[in-house]
Amino acid sequence: MLPIAMHSDSSHRGRSSWFAAASALLWWASLLSWASLTSATPTAGPGAALSSIRVDDPWIRWLPAGVPAAGYFTLINTGDTSVALIAAASADFRDVSIHRSVERGGVMQMEEISEVIVDPRSRLELAAKGYHLMLMNPVRPIESEKRIPITLRFRDGTSLTVPFEVRKPGAGS
Repeated sequence: MLPIAMHSDSSHRGRSSWFAAASALLWWASLLSWASLTSATPTAGPGAALSSIRVDDPWIRWLPAGVPAAGYFTLINTGDTSVALIAAASADFRDVSIHRSVERGGVMQMEEISEVIVDPRSRLELAAKGYHLMLMNPVRPIESEKRIPITLRFRDGTSLTVPFEVRKPGAGS
């Protein structure tokens, strides 16, 4: 009976070592993944090349206590064909959608839209009182001066993951 207990105990130590090694490997992989998300170079998903799409000054207006936030940036199309932004997603928010602010009868209102088109060789600014990303239901507290990865999805199947800087109201761009 004693050899079985010793065998079981050494097997447990072997599993503990394996789990420790696997945990360390996952930690390094997540660190490398986070480093790639916070770099200035977005990553591509399936679809067309990203050579004609660029995102400048991506930032989120931070608001306290789970209040919906807004994401702003400039989308630049250097290509010869139109680009359509159709969706956005983030692991840090349960709901991300494209909105625009419009004035109706002297009252500003927001409406969700299905896409934003950027003409060839032009740029579109997503800013307050215009097009913007609505970031709702954060999954954790969002802190000012952090970077939140948001994936932008385009009609051609291309996706771009971009780190958005969280800024306090009034910090602007």
